[in-house]
Amino acid sequence: MPANRFLKVVTGSRHERGEEPSKRLVDLEGKHVDAVDVSIIDMAKEFSPEPFGVGPEDGEFNARYFRQHILAPRLEDAPGRVAVVLDGVDYPLSAGFIREVFEPLGSEAGLASNEVIDRVLLSENSPTDRDTRRLALRYVTQTAGE
Repeated sequence: MPANRFLKVVTGSRHERGEEPSKRLVDLEGKHVDAVDVSIIDMAKEFSPEPFGVGPEDGEFNARYFRQHILAPRLEDAPGRVAVVLDGVDYPLSAGFIREVFEPLGSEAGLASNEVIDRVLLSENSPTDRDTRRLALRYVTQTAGE
């Protein structure tokens, strides 16, 4: 199986209509995946539609805060997968933001890199989302020295 095993959440434009994100999941080959035990983090609603920066010096809605107070705790508490839905978030998320969220995530949540890859899902409804996922995967695997 290829190292690129992130799954994606298909959400369409539900966020813009104020609806809940879809829980229909597809893997990178387009195969449908059961959405059982998926905890959804709607970044725009639960964190900010304008996440920015790496640390507290960059403002309240920075990557370190998101990782430490939202994503890592959810990974620790959720029995299954955690999906980060990016619908409604201003783009592009900077490489620095993505790196600060994903590079230390495994050690902070007490997970090996392959567990992070298996458990973290990202929405992928645009080329920007695809770039975010690719960078996240790179930072998770670099941390493990893979």
